[in-house]
Order: sequence, then C-alpha cells, then structure tokens
Amino acid sequence: MTQTALIFAILFTGQVLTGQESTMTAEDRALIGKKPLEENILAAKKEKGYFTGLPLINSDPDKGIGYGVRVNHFNNGTTDHRFFRYTPYLTKTFIQYFATTNGFQYHTVDFDAPYFRGSPYRLRTSIIMGRNINANYFGTGSETLAPLKAPNGQTYDTYEKYRKELRKIESGSTYSYYNTFDMQKQTLKLTIDRDLWKALPIKLFVNLRIEEVDIKDYSGTQVLASQGEKALMKTTKLKEDNDAGKIKGFSGGNNNALKLGLAYDSRDFEPDPRKGFFAELTYEWANTAMGSAYDYQRLLLSKKAFFNPSPNLVFAMRTTYQTVEGNLPFYSYSRLGYIEGDVNGLGGLRSLRGFKDRRFVGSVMALANIETRYQLTQAMFGNQRFEFKLVPFLDWGTIADKQAITELQDGRSSVGLGIRAAWNQATIIMIDYGTSPESSGLYINFNHIF
Repeated sequence: MTQTALIFAILFTGQVLTGQESTMTAEDRALIGKKPLEENILAAKKEKGYFTGLPLINSDPDKGIGYGVRVNHFNNGTTDHRFFRYTPYLTKTFIQYFATTNGFQYHTVDFDAPYFRGSPYRLRTSIIMGRNINANYFGTGSETLAPLKAPNGQTYDTYEKYRKELRKIESGSTYSYYNTFDMQKQTLKLTIDRDLWKALPIKLFVNLRIEEVDIKDYSGTQVLASQGEKALMKTTKLKEDNDAGKIKGFSGGNNNALKLGLAYDSRDFEPDPRKGFFAELTYEWANTAMGSAYDYQRLLLSKKAFFNPSPNLVFAMRTTYQTVEGNLPFYSYSRLGYIEGDVNGLGGLRSLRGFKDRRFVGSVMALANIETRYQLTQAMFGNQRFEFKLVPFLDWGTIADKQAITELQDGRSSVGLGIRAAWNQATIIMIDYGTSPESSGLYINFNHIF
C-alpha cells in the first residue's frame, strides 16, 4: 500500500483493512472490536420501533412551571439485526414543544443514528428554536463569586433577600430586572463521530453549530416589580457592563462555531450507564470566516465515571475544566461545550443545582458532580418497563479570570436528592431538589444531568 493510499484509508475508513476485513460487509467492519450490551440489558430491550411520549410538566426555579409535549421514537430493529446487540437503538427521533410560565421556550427536532445507514459513523442533527425573556446575567469573571450585590452597594447572603430589594419601587422606577435580559436563538447543529481504532473505544467528533442570537435589554422599559405593579426599569447589570466596555455581544449576532472532540467511551449503556468511562477533550473555534460575529476559542476537558459495585447501586461522577479566550459574546461565557451537548454553567439544573442559572461564569470554569443512583424497585405498566432510583448528589464549581488552574479558588457547592425513573431503559425522567447557601430549587426534567 502506497503512502498516499495509506493516508487515504486512515482518513476515510479510520483504519487499515486487512485482507480478511476487506471482504467483510460494511456492518461487520463497523462492529470490529465492539462489545455487545450485557445480557441483563438485552433481556429487557424492546424489539422494533416504539414511541414514548407524554405531556411535559416541568419545574425549574429559573424558568418556572413548564408545559408542552415530547414524543420520542426509538427504532431498535429485531433481535437478529446485526446491530441489535451493540447499540441502545438504531435510530432515535424526538420532537418537542416546550414553554414555561416565566417566558422560556425550547422547541426542537432531533435525530440520532449511532450507526448511520449501517456505517461506522454516528449522525446527530438538531434544529432548535428557543427564547428566554428572563435569562440571567450576574456579570462575568471572578466578581460573580462575590456575594449578591444590589446597585445601592448592599450585599445579601440569599437570593430571596436580594430579589426583594431589587423589586422595590422608588419614584416610579425599579431595579426588578437588574440581572435579567431577553435572549432569542435559532440554532442548527450537525454532529458526526466515528471510532478511530477497533481495539479501543476512542471516537473523533466533528460538530458544526450555526446560530443566530437576538438580545434585548430591559433598561428604560416598563417591567413588573413589587406586588405585580409595573415600573420603569433603571439600568440593568448587562447595560452597565456593556457601557463600561466589559462585555461583547450586547446586541446579539451570529455565533457560528466548529467544534472538534476526542473521546474515550466505555459506558455499558449510554442513556443510563452502570459502569464505564466517558473522557473527552473538545476544542471549539468561532471565526468571522465562518459567518460568526465573534472570534474566540474554547477548550474543555471532562471525565464521567460510572461504577456498579452491586446490581442496584451505581456511583456516578463528572469532573470538568474549561478555558475560553478571544472576542466572545457575554452569553457564550456560560456555555460548557460538551461533545454530547452544551449546557449552561455554573448554576442551574445541568451544573450547580440549587444556585441560579448562570450564577458564576468566567474565562476558566471547573465543575464536579457526584451522584449515588440506587435502584429502589422496577415495575411493568402494561408493556412498559420502569426502574425507579433514589439519587442523592453533591455539586461543586468555581471560576477564575486567568488561563491557569492554579487560579481556581473559592469553590461553591450544593447538595440535594433526586428521584429518577428509567422508562424502557432509554428515557430517563428526573425529579431533583437542590439546595445551596444562596437558594434552592425543584427540577423536573428528562435525562441524567450527565
């Protein structure tokens, strides 16, 4: 094999084929080195296609009470299908309409094919339309680690006391929306990944995000304040920081980016892992050359670990370290750029439960989550299988302004307890209650947070 042919084979097949492998079907080659699902998982796995769906009833301390519907369609194939024993599903499609009482909307169509058309490539696409008329902004950098500080200079140890002060009306004006802005986004995501080696579960990911963001500031507008009365909003924290030259992106703009990722994935069952690891390194690049209004780079290193010391017990842990640099918009500082989907940090459902969403954000962010997932019981309702789990958890995170791990300090932590229900193994319903020194919250949603 010539050097050019060798390079071509590595780039387009991910491996050099032996004489025997060259005669295999594409499906057989895609499964080289793959381990089948464990027998207890296979025994409970449904055949062919099926739907799971229910009205969405959601609770979040930042977004309010949610309502909507999500419909999932899983296609597992039959037991004699070549991939049945190796993947949680052949394809998964879900459509969601979701809105909340606090003005949050998240509508999406999502498709996932772990072995797209029988190939070694996994394809995931998402079309998302979202809006949050009550998005949080507490500033950026190490200043967000300080106690909550009202415009009058007074500090508060709890969010409840802080909000009470902001909502006061004086001479027809208020600071009720001091930490609030309106953000609307339209996003298209395309992710392709594949195994690099047949002997190790190492994957290469490529993700393209095309995103348009519109930002509206509440300064000088009529807003709700104390006792439901309306008043003229004074200057917001967002406008203060923009006028002082501290932030970019006050008016929104295109936030397109290309993300490359490398991951080691030995999890036994991706939607609800019992054992294995998922370690990832991602690099995100945004540039005007790809139609973005901003130029910046993001580097993330994370590891998820799952241990199964007994049949009904799983210890789950996640650690994350991220740095960003460049000319990035303020709303992108809070984005933790995981391969399997970005989440907001630090604060809120997917990072620091019990703290407000986006409470702590900076150029450097570190996060750790620990959960104990104990299966209480399992039951069949008709032909639907449910596993119920009790999940105590601990969350910890911190930020820094400099690109050095030695600068991390003043960590913030929260604790809580959750109930999870695994519906036919692949749909996870979660109810978590988290509490922190500043605030607390009840979260009702889908999927483990990691």
